[in-house]
Amino acid sequence: MSTVNTTQVIANNPEALLAFTTLTTNNLLSCASNTTNRLPPLNEFIHEFYKRKNDFPCAVKLFTLIYLLRLKSKLPDNARGGYDTPYRLFLAAVLTSSKYLSETGTGLTSVTLSYLTHHVYTPKDINRMERSFLGLIRYDLWVSADDIQSFMKSYGDLLQIDINQVNIPEQGTIARCLLPNVGTSNVVISYPA
Repeated sequence: MSTVNTTQVIANNPEALLAFTTLTTNNLLSCASNTTNRLPPLNEFIHEFYKRKNDFPCAVKLFTLIYLLRLKSKLPDNARGGYDTPYRLFLAAVLTSSKYLSETGTGLTSVTLSYLTHHVYTPKDINRMERSFLGLIRYDLWVSADDIQSFMKSYGDLLQIDINQVNIPEQGTIARCLLPNVGTSNVVISYPA
């Protein structure tokens, strides 16, 4: 049986990843204060979101962070948002990451995200978020191996994320997310089931 050389992404400290995701999302831009109690604090929102989808791939979380940091670099210094803008940007980044990494339509949908947020946002709201997010990052979705290495160099130790080169059976049962071709070989981000 032939094998595929892959890159495996493993989060060894989910709490650190959650805290960093919350911090990154909160620091994207200045936002109005939450004067309603419609939404929980952002860290609880993200934690509950990931908990409701307990098989959430680490690769999607990693790409979500890369996309959020990419967004921050593209926003003007004076960018401002409403109280729920960080929630919306987080959801849009997750949806975009999941779709980008999906194989044969296995990515998240706006209907699924609406359910995961306890229907705080409708599928129509989430579709609008995704379109706005894509416009803000100027449809810059490509994440190269260099982008991942740069992210890992900057934040890997803090987040306790490991990226290992492994060989898996080509027709294996391990869940995986294909990255676009890098050079002549496929790079696969896989995660433990």
